[in-house]
Amino acid sequence: MRKNFRFRVDSGRVEALAGEGHRPLIEAELAKAAKYIHPTAVYKRLTAESWRHGELPQELAECQSVAPYVLTVGEECTDQMEEAFEKGEYVRALIVDHIASLALSDAYEDLMDYLDEASQVLVPGDNCPLEQQRTILSLLGTEEIGVGLTEGLMLTPGKSLSGILGFGGTGGCRHSCKDCDRPCGYRRVPVELISGGRIETLTAQKGESLLNLLRRHGVRLAADCGGMGRCGKCRVKAWGLPPSLEDRKFFSAAELAEGWRLACTAKVNETAKVVVEPDREPEVLMEDGMDEADIDPPVCWKKTPGILNVALEVAREEEGMYLIRNGCAVERGTGASHYGLAVDVGTTTLAVYLVDLKSGKTMAKRGGSNPQRTYGADVMSRIQRANEGDLEPLSAAVRQEIVRLAEEVCFEADLKLNRIVHTVAAGNTAMTHLLLGLPCRSLGQAPYRPRLLNGVEMEGKAVGLPGRYVTVLPGVGGMVGSDIAAGMVACGMDEAQKPSMLVDLGTNGEIVLGDGTGFVACAAAAGPAFEGAGLSQGMAALPGAIVSVGWNGALTVDTVQREAAIGICGSGALDGLAALKRAGALDESGRLAGERFELAAGVFLTQKDVRQLQLAKGALRAGIEMLLERLRMRAEDVETLWLAGGFGSRLNAKSAAEIGLIPAALEQKVRFVGNGSAAGAKRCLLSRSAMARIGTIQQRTRSVELAGESRFQNVFMKHMALKRC
Repeated sequence: MRKNFRFRVDSGRVEALAGEGHRPLIEAELAKAAKYIHPTAVYKRLTAESWRHGELPQELAECQSVAPYVLTVGEECTDQMEEAFEKGEYVRALIVDHIASLALSDAYEDLMDYLDEASQVLVPGDNCPLEQQRTILSLLGTEEIGVGLTEGLMLTPGKSLSGILGFGGTGGCRHSCKDCDRPCGYRRVPVELISGGRIETLTAQKGESLLNLLRRHGVRLAADCGGMGRCGKCRVKAWGLPPSLEDRKFFSAAELAEGWRLACTAKVNETAKVVVEPDREPEVLMEDGMDEADIDPPVCWKKTPGILNVALEVAREEEGMYLIRNGCAVERGTGASHYGLAVDVGTTTLAVYLVDLKSGKTMAKRGGSNPQRTYGADVMSRIQRANEGDLEPLSAAVRQEIVRLAEEVCFEADLKLNRIVHTVAAGNTAMTHLLLGLPCRSLGQAPYRPRLLNGVEMEGKAVGLPGRYVTVLPGVGGMVGSDIAAGMVACGMDEAQKPSMLVDLGTNGEIVLGDGTGFVACAAAAGPAFEGAGLSQGMAALPGAIVSVGWNGALTVDTVQREAAIGICGSGALDGLAALKRAGALDESGRLAGERFELAAGVFLTQKDVRQLQLAKGALRAGIEMLLERLRMRAEDVETLWLAGGFGSRLNAKSAAEIGLIPAALEQKVRFVGNGSAAGAKRCLLSRSAMARIGTIQQRTRSVELAGESRFQNVFMKHMALKRC
C-alpha cells in the first residue's frame, strides 16, 4: 500500500536546528518546500509465514504478522541542496537539509501512529543487518516512489528510510529502548538549570552527556580538551548525577560531596539539578594599530554612477544615489546605509568593529569569546568535532555570536542592523571554514588542503551575517589564513622592500617571512598553551589572570584589571618561565625545582605546564627557523619582526628572547601590530586598493608544510630548550 503524508514542518523547529537569525530565510524556504518535499510511504502487511525473501529476523519470530516499509521525501530536496551549494548559498542548503530531515521524521511518526498496534520496529543498519534493505525493497517494489539502492546498500534518495514492523507476539512497544540510542519521548529526562540568577528546565535525552545538553541550549562552558575529560575546565555543580572516574581524578572527596562534576563526563539518566557559573568574557585586543587609510570602499553609496559600470536594470533608473559594488552600480536607493563591519574571527576571541564608510571612523567596537571553545580550545579539536557531525552547531554558534556583537555596536551607535551594507571578515583557515559551514575533513589530515582559500563574497542573508554583502578575505596558503593576509596589509609588509617577518602568536602559530620580492609561510600549530588553555591554572585574559611576571630578588606579578590572581594566561606563563630561569628555579632543559612553583597566592606553574609551554615554544621557533632556511636568510637579515594577536601584544620581547621563543637577534626589532586581522579587515572595508592588495598575496606566497620537512623534527627538538639563541 502507498500512503502520502502531510508536510507540517514549521519555522520554529527549523530555527532550533539552524540557529537564530535565519527566520526570514527559513520562512521563505518553507513557502517553497511544500512543492518539492513529498512525504510518502509504501508498506505491505504480511503473515510471518509468507516472508519469502530470506529468513525472518529472529526479533520478529514471535510476531503474528510483519510489515516492511519504506519512507521518503523525494529526490527534489536533494536537487535543491545541490543547487544551493553550487550557488554558494550555504545557509539555504543547510536549511533545506533541516526541513527535509524534519519532514522525514514527521512522516515516520505519522506512519507509526497509523500502524499504532506495531509492537516491534527493526531498522536496517541499526538493530538488524543492513542487507535487509535489499529484501524490503524487493518485497515492496519501490520504483513507484523513486526509491532505489546503491551498491553499498544505501537508500536513494538520501532522505529515505526503511524498516520492518512487527505485530502481535511479545514486545508491547514500538521498539526496544535498551537497543536504541535514538532520541524520542520515551527517553526524555528533565534537568533544572540555575545560571546567572535564572532557573529553567532543560530536557535531556537519557544517557546524554551534560556538556552536550548545555551546548544544545546555548550555555557556554569552557571545554578546552573538546569534552574528553582531560582539562577539567567544564566543572559544574550537579545533584542527581553520580561521579565519573574522571571526576574522582579532578575533585577531592569533599568537592564530590558538594556536587562538583565535569559536565563532559556526567551522563544524564535521572532527574538532576545543575548550577553553572555565568561565562566571563576575556579581555579582547581591540586596538588595531591602524593608521589613516584612503577611503574608497569596495561597497558604498555614490551619487550618479557617471562613467562607472552600470547594471542594465540600474541604467534604466533615474539619476540619484546608487549602491556601488566593486565599481559597478547595482541598485538605486537613498544612500542612508553607509556603514560596514570589520570582523576578526579568532580561535579564542571574536572582535567586531562598526565603521562609517564615508569618514572611515570606527563608531563602536565589541569583543567576546568564541563560543566554539566549548567544543575544544584548539582548531584541530574543532575540526575533529566538525568531522564527527558537529559542523552545523559549530558554524551556527560563531555566526550567532557575531550577530550579537553586531547588534551591540549598532545599539551603541543608535543604528539599525539593516544600515550595514558590507561586512568583511578575516580568520585562520579553520575558523573561516567553520564560519561558512564548509566541510573540514581535508583540514584535519595531511596535506591539510582547504576547501576554500581564495576568499568569497556573497549576500549576507545567504550566510546569516549582517550586511547586504559579506566578504570573507582570502588566505595565504594551506593552514595560513586570511587573518595573516589581513595583518600583512595592515602593517604594510606586503609592500615592504626589506626582509620582514609577521608572527601571529596564537593557537595556530602562523608565520610569514618576506625577502622584499615574495613570501614563505607556515602554520606551526603551537596549540592553545599560548592562550592559557591546557595549563593547570591557565585561563583567557579575564580579570585576575596573571599577564606578566618579574624577578628582582622576588617574584612580582601583574594581573588583568589589577584583581587578585586567580590563574595565568599565555603571556604571563612565558614571562613566568623567564622569571623562574633568572631565579634559578628552572633550567634550560625545562626541569623545574619541584613539581610546581607558586607565582602568586594559590596560583602555580607546574612541571607539566612547563612541558606544554616548551612544546608550543619549540613548534613556533622551529617554524621561524624553517622559513629562514627556506629563503637562505639569517635572523640578523630581518629588518622588522611584527607580532600580532592578543598574546603577541602582551608579550615581553626580552622574556621571549631569553627563553628562545624568538631569535635573540630580533629582540630589538620587535614591533606590535595589535589586532592585525581586524586592522586588515578594516582597511579592506574602506579601500578598494587594500582589497586588491590582499588578493595578490596568495600568488606571491609559497606555503611550507612543516610536517613534510625532513629537518623539522630535529629543529623542533633543538628549540625545546629554554635558552637564548
